[in-house]
Amino acid sequence: MSLAINATTPHRDWITSVPQQSADLGAASLNAMPPFLLDLLKNTLPGGKLPVVQPTRIGLVVHVIMAKPSASEPVTIWASMENSAISSGKMMTDKPDQKGWFQDQVTVEMWLEDLNGQKRTDLLRISDGPNTVNGTGSTSSSVSFSFSSSVNAGFFGPVPTGGASVGTSVSESHSFSTNLEDFRVVNNSDQYTAVHHYLMSKSANGPAYNKPTDLAPNGNDIGFTQAFQGIQLYTPPDLATANLPLASQCVWQANHHNMIKVGVNLKIRVTQHVVMVDGTNNFFSVASHSSAQTATYGHAEPIPLMMLVDTEAGDTF
Repeated sequence: MSLAINATTPHRDWITSVPQQSADLGAASLNAMPPFLLDLLKNTLPGGKLPVVQPTRIGLVVHVIMAKPSASEPVTIWASMENSAISSGKMMTDKPDQKGWFQDQVTVEMWLEDLNGQKRTDLLRISDGPNTVNGTGSTSSSVSFSFSSSVNAGFFGPVPTGGASVGTSVSESHSFSTNLEDFRVVNNSDQYTAVHHYLMSKSANGPAYNKPTDLAPNGNDIGFTQAFQGIQLYTPPDLATANLPLASQCVWQANHHNMIKVGVNLKIRVTQHVVMVDGTNNFFSVASHSSAQTATYGHAEPIPLMMLVDTEAGDTF
């Protein structure tokens, strides 16, 4: 019996948003905003004045493969966001005592729903990546799984990517690497949903970063000369404003060998947390505070499981 595979065309979706706004007046960065949104802002803001805005952008690329090797094997679905990225754009304010907006947290969630919007609890997450890792530059995202019976083709290509193991089982794997310099990943996935937090872990020229006010130097580190000067905030790393790679991928398998005669939706939610930090030098002490906003992007990718067929017998699984 042949391996039945349906690979969807990678979906590309570029979205521009404007979650960051400031009360300060100045040259607005409005090129990315559609005219109707500009009119809406003018009509709703006091005096019809536009705020300074900093457009953000997400490039979403979704790869999906579904398969059912035989009647005795479970439906298996793989989804990957390889080559996806999110950016907060060039900081609207980049002064020694004020920096923002920049992204310091991005959360990716991936799960499967039925056509009524209910989570498919019979399709279990069995592997996802990346795992929890510190920001050390190159980060690997890997998934692996196996089929218990022999198959005539591989899930990710003409041959099994992981090779055959003991007996007749066949293992499959997919791995890729990307640069997450000065960011770390925390994996909080559960049995149904892949959850990956991409967290800024260090400033470009300063210490570890755990909260926005970590951009401000410690008062004990201020020298005598600096005490009479303005504050000098640390600088966010490149990926806090440039394209932050989203290396999320996940594999689900059914907890039964039955046919699934309906389609499901792959749901993806990306939540971007952006901050503005400012500080004041109070003679050997530092006063700092921050503002934060979030933007949420959602995407649904139909997965037509009813189209899985046995390529030899023509049966629908």
